[in-house]
Amino acid sequence: GLGLENAPRPSRCCSPRYPLGYCADFRFYAFNNHPLLALFLRDEAHPYTRRDALCAELIRQAYCLYASYRVARRERDDWTTTSGFLHNWRLSLLFVTIPVMLIEHLLFLALACPCLRFERRGRRREACFACLECAGSTLGHLVVWPLALAACALIALAVLGLARDPDTHGAFALLWIAGLVSEYLLTWPLLKLAVQFSLCYPDSRRCAFCCYGCCGA
Repeated sequence: GLGLENAPRPSRCCSPRYPLGYCADFRFYAFNNHPLLALFLRDEAHPYTRRDALCAELIRQAYCLYASYRVARRERDDWTTTSGFLHNWRLSLLFVTIPVMLIEHLLFLALACPCLRFERRGRRREACFACLECAGSTLGHLVVWPLALAACALIALAVLGLARDPDTHGAFALLWIAGLVSEYLLTWPLLKLAVQFSLCYPDSRRCAFCCYGCCGA
């Protein structure tokens, strides 16, 4: 497909434990699926474009900032004690990490429309469903772009709230960092590397939640 001519070619692998071309495949997969690298190094043929990814990242960060601010206003426990740390981390997991992961997945479905792509059903069927794919992608963008404007409003509310309540700055920063770190650890090492790109799960490339990389071309 368009852009795949620049994909890394199979070469000698970095370790005899892995098959030929594994490292090149991993590099290509990381460039297209890593939470940070994919924002700037994603393949131009990827259905989830860099512009879409940046828009989704804006919405994610806006919710993360606002949720951390709201939780910080009601949380005063000490992070230096074991019980306080576990309590605060549990709050960040429930109100920041899990909702952010859900938002990220829903935005991916709306912008990339993986359910409307039929790479494994033949080119003729792909042509039959081209109009449906275009309509679904257009509808998804019409829904998401207003959310990006709402995300800017959430960021403004969080900033104004923090300016009025300086005592919450420390708790806000810790909750925000804990939520993002937990989301990163759950998404990239666990869900993507350990499942989608793992040699222990040869059928993981058929995953319905990713239309490119593990499931795509």
